[in-house]
Parts: sequence; structure tokens; C-alpha cells
Amino acid sequence: MRVVALVGPPNVGKTTIMSRLCRTSLEVGNWAGVTVERRTCVYEFRGSRYRVVDLPGTYSLVTTSEDQRITRDVLLGRLDEHPDVIVVVADALNLVRGVSLLLEIAELGHTHLVLAVNMMDEAERLGLSVDAQTLERRLRVPVVPLSAKRGTGIRRLKRAIADVAEGRIEPDPPRAEYPRPILVAVRRLAEELERGLGEPRERARGLAIKLLEGDVDLAERLGGDLSERVERLHRELSEALGRDPRAEIKRARDDLASEIVRAAVSGRPALDRQARLDRVLVHPLWGGLLAGVVLSGVFALSFYLGDLLAEPLEDAFDALGDWARRALPDPWGGLLGDGVFAGVGAVLAMYPYILIMTLLLTALEDTGYTARVAALLSGPLSRFGLHGKSVFPAALSLACNVPGVTGARIIDDPRALTVTVLALPAVPCSARLTVIAYLTGHLPDPWRVPAAVSIYAIALLTFLGTAALLHRLLYGPIEPHAGTVVELPRMRRPHPGTVFRVTWLRSNEFLRKAGTVILAASIAIWALTQYPAPLGHGSAVEVIGRALEPVTGALFGLDWGSAVALLTGVLAKETVVSTIKTLHLRLAPAQAYVLALVSTLYIPCASTIGAIYSETGSARLTALSVALNLGVATLVGGLAHLALSVA
Repeated sequence: MRVVALVGPPNVGKTTIMSRLCRTSLEVGNWAGVTVERRTCVYEFRGSRYRVVDLPGTYSLVTTSEDQRITRDVLLGRLDEHPDVIVVVADALNLVRGVSLLLEIAELGHTHLVLAVNMMDEAERLGLSVDAQTLERRLRVPVVPLSAKRGTGIRRLKRAIADVAEGRIEPDPPRAEYPRPILVAVRRLAEELERGLGEPRERARGLAIKLLEGDVDLAERLGGDLSERVERLHRELSEALGRDPRAEIKRARDDLASEIVRAAVSGRPALDRQARLDRVLVHPLWGGLLAGVVLSGVFALSFYLGDLLAEPLEDAFDALGDWARRALPDPWGGLLGDGVFAGVGAVLAMYPYILIMTLLLTALEDTGYTARVAALLSGPLSRFGLHGKSVFPAALSLACNVPGVTGARIIDDPRALTVTVLALPAVPCSARLTVIAYLTGHLPDPWRVPAAVSIYAIALLTFLGTAALLHRLLYGPIEPHAGTVVELPRMRRPHPGTVFRVTWLRSNEFLRKAGTVILAASIAIWALTQYPAPLGHGSAVEVIGRALEPVTGALFGLDWGSAVALLTGVLAKETVVSTIKTLHLRLAPAQAYVLALVSTLYIPCASTIGAIYSETGSARLTALSVALNLGVATLVGGLAHLALSVA
């Protein structure tokens, strides 16, 4: 079976191309030894089988993050994948970046290359014409124009992959011309790598260029006194050139890419309207106000449409529970009625809210709007000890904190990386959205949306405050990072197929958890309400709750049942809802709000705690993150209870 590696910058449509090539479910796992996601699939073409590997998105092979290191190591043959064909995916409206990456890969000795120019439909719509034949002639590499969203060009891509894999086409990409001092240094360093490590000549030359570009991780991996040798060469080259050799290498490669693209591309993209729109969307004042309106609109629409679907679902589960209690003998009637239908049913009845909100947020993401919000926030984030790239794991955490924590590896600054990982549990995930939607849904109608939005706002402010405190505790005063690192994709109409597919993948985790963890927790809670005596007569769950009530009552005004709900929520946040239903709790509006707020801010779920420990490798830092979340939740929840009591 031949291996095809998909390589390209982020947001160029590699995953969509992959799904078009295979037309089957993707296999998702982790790369060996790390938690970076690894996606593969298999397809057949002309009697041969091909396994497609989607490598993490990267702008360059000079590594600054774990994701980039994996892409580089696969291309160097240092992981278990050895690609027979490398497909470089480029954006038709930012073709120079893709071509430059292809030239960089070719320098490592890879000639089995194909360039896939994606989003051709958008380029044509905006007035840009890409001459694939000219591009192919100049690059001396098969070039396939396509639109992954529409599925056009996919068969042609399969044919190009097969031609390269079977030797019918032998690509011969051009090389960038570097200044003579750099060429001399590359030759000397490559000769050392050939002699010392036994690297083939072309591979040794490519490695030498990477080392001179400043890939410190690669120098450490190759071992010996290579790091010192490279530093010495850097100093010599800087003196000879009068400028940084790393920038000179990149400039030469980008110049060649620009020259090739200019020969093949005509027209001027009609982006003036988008530029005017961006001036509003990323404006500190107007962009911020608009983001607040959009967030409120998402909540309002989610509640309105969610009510239409959730209420019949909840009524249906209540009816099933009543039937089970009447029709089945004890303990089976109580187990099904109170443990399964009441507990799990209450969580499943929240699924419409999750589905609709996920759908709306995914649609906003597909339009490119969420990237504008990220750009809007990247500057202020640095004032709290975070990095501009902290926006992306924070956005991931809105779905689930676990991928948010593992996705923080894209942050280049080690300090900002640690601070982001430890502070991310304050970002409200979809599980906490379940709790927020359920509890604020029981508030008087005019207050539901403001209450939900206020909890989200408080949680995000807590994320920032916790990050600032962590930075001061661990590293001292904050030094804001200069500049922004957020790239703005083009604004476009959301593609329905992509939006629905991604929404299902993201919301499906909610259903899986409801059928496993929450079901088990609901049954366990019900069992504790019956042992050693029925609820109301000294059951185990009552004993535990009564022991906690003096604390939760004094701090938050919550009774023993709410204390039990908070305790079970450590396993999975959705169990707060199932516990409330299983124990038949009746909460006043103020209690419902405080419980929703504390549930959002306090100890993260067990899976998130495990992810933090996995990323930091430190029990001390993990404990610090948990302690800060618990401390902040106690303080904020106590203040909210006090304010509502006075009001």
C-alpha cells in the first residue's frame, strides 16, 4: 500500500480533500509518543491502494511547535510513516505560500511531489485566474486545480498521485539561488552530515539548510556538537552578508515562489469590500461591540429554537419515567424511572441546545468570522501573560477543554504555553453549556439570555485573570508580546455540507458521553439514594450532601442536593443536570444562577485534569490549576450569592 502525505499551511482544506479522496470515515488517533491528532484513510485507484495521512498544518519546516515537528519528522522519515507521494495543498488566493513550502520540501531531497491548488472556485469568483499549465511548466511538478468543497478536480488529483507513485511522471522542482557565502556554508555542513551521520547527499544538503535557518530542535536531535557548529556558522554568515542568514534563506525561497506564481496568475482579487468589512470587524470598539451582539444572538437563537425541541424531549422522558415507575416492580421501576430516564433523559433533552449552538458557531467559523474575533483579542491577551495564539486553544475549549489543552502546543512561547494550558479550564466547554442552558432555562423568561451571557462573560474574564495570576506566580511580571500572530482567512458564505458534517462530529461526543459516563453516573447516584435507606430516610447520598451543606449553604446558599450535584460534576459536568433530576431538586432562580456559575468555574472534569498533567508533566502545576479554579469559583460564587441576596 502506498502512502500519500497531505502537507500545507493551516486552513487550506486538507481534511476536506482527504474526505473527498477516501469517501469513508477517517481513522483518528495520535502520533506515537504525543497527543497530536493523527488522521488517516484509505482509497483505491486503478487497482492500487493508497493510505492518505493528513499532516499537521505548517507554514514552514523550521519547527516552533509539536505539530510542526511531526510534519518535519515524517518528511525526514523519522517517524513510522514514509510517504511515497507528497501532496502540497495550497490556497489559490495565497499561492506563494504553498509554492514556497513545496520548494522547501523539495530541498530535503523529495521529488515525488504534487501541488494541489484548492479553492479555485473562490479565486475565480473574486476575479483571479490561475494557469495550471504554466505553473506546472515552471515548477516541473504536477499541478492539480480543484475545489475540495465542491468535489471538482479530485479524480484528476488521484491520477496525478498515481502517475508520480508509479514513476510515469518524475518531478524535478527548481531550487532557490542563495548567496555564495550561504552555499559554501551549506556545502561544508552537508559534508559533515554525510560523513558523521551517513545521510544521503540531497538529504544532507536539505538538513544543512534547515540548520542554517535556525531549527534548534533539529540540531539537538542530530546530536554531537552540531548546535555549537551551527551557531559559529551563523556568526560567520552574519558578518559576511551583513544581515541574518535565516532571513536571507527564506527571502530567496519566497522570491523564487513569487516569480513562479506571477507567471501563472493573472487578475486582481476583488478584496476591497472585504478590507472595508475587516476594518469594522477587527476595530477595538466596533468589532468588540459587534462580537458581543453576535454572541448574544447565538445564545438567544439557541434558546428559542432549543426550547421548541427540548421541551417535547423532556416531556417524553418524564412520561417514560412515570411509566417505568408504575409498570415495573421495585427496584427496576425506580432504576429506570429515576436513574435512567430522569438522569440521562434530562441531559439528552439538552442536546438540541448543544446542537443548535454548535451549528451556529461552526457556521461562524466557516465564514471566517471567528478568526476576526481572534485577531480582535490577540493584542489584549498579551497583557494577561497569554500569546496571540492562545485564542485558538481557547476557541477549541468552547467545545471541549481536552482538545483545547492539547492544542495549545501551537504556542511558540514556552511560558505563554504553560500559562494557557493551566488557565484553559476556566473557558466554558459544551458540557458546561448543558448545565448553563438547563439551569438558566428555569429562570423567568426575560432573564434567561442575559444570565447565560453573563456566566460566559464571567468565565472568560476568569480565564484572563487566572492567566495573569499564574504568570506572576510562575514567572514574575508580565511583558506583553509585540504584534499579532492571527492570520485572517477570507470571509465567505458557509458551506452547508462542511458545517453540518463538523457540527455532527463535535456534538456527537455529547451523545457518546450521555450513553456511557453519564448513564453510569446516573445509575450510581440513584443507587446511593436507595442505600442504606431510601431518599429522605438517611440514604448515602443524603449523608454526603448533608456533610457538605454547611459549606455550600454558607458560601453559595445551596442545599445538600446541589452540593451532591457539584461533587458528581467533577466526573463529567453534564452529571450536574442528571443529579438534579435524579434527586428531584427544586431550585429558586437565585440558586439556579449561582449553581450554574459555580459549576462553570470550579474543578475541571477528570479528563481535563488528565490532559493538563499529560501536557505539563507536573503534578504540582496540575494541582495549582485545579486549586486556582476551585478558589476562583468559591470567590465568584460567594460574591454572586451575596449580591443576589441583597437584591
